[in-house]
Amino acid sequence: MNALGKGQPEESLSSAFDESSVNPSRANLPPLEQIRDAEMSVARHVAAAREAARTLIETAQRQADDLKREAEQSGRLEGQAQYADAVARAKEAAAQILAQAQRQVEQLRGQAERDRDSLVSTILEVVAGAREETP
Repeated sequence: MNALGKGQPEESLSSAFDESSVNPSRANLPPLEQIRDAEMSVARHVAAAREAARTLIETAQRQADDLKREAEQSGRLEGQAQYADAVARAKEAAAQILAQAQRQVEQLRGQAERDRDSLVSTILEVVAGAREETP
């Protein structure tokens, strides 16, 4: 069977010319009438084949449209999932950077406290030493 649900095209055409496909009541007609009968049969087969082809094309087009819509939807969903994943990774990276910055701030504050105490002691020593040297 071919895609049109019929036998091979050659079989369809040859059956149109086959004497058995000609109306038996017209078998006794002159050859010209028999040829006309065969031509009408071929014309019917051609019309049926065209209609079947048109139907197949419409069905194929609908299936292609459905596949395209499904692919677009699938791509959209996959893109949204990738976007959400990228946003989550970016937030995690930002949180790590912020935590590192906070640790550095705390270290600098501790160092500043230690340095301030040392500087105050140094300043007091310098001031006290200057007073002792002043007459």
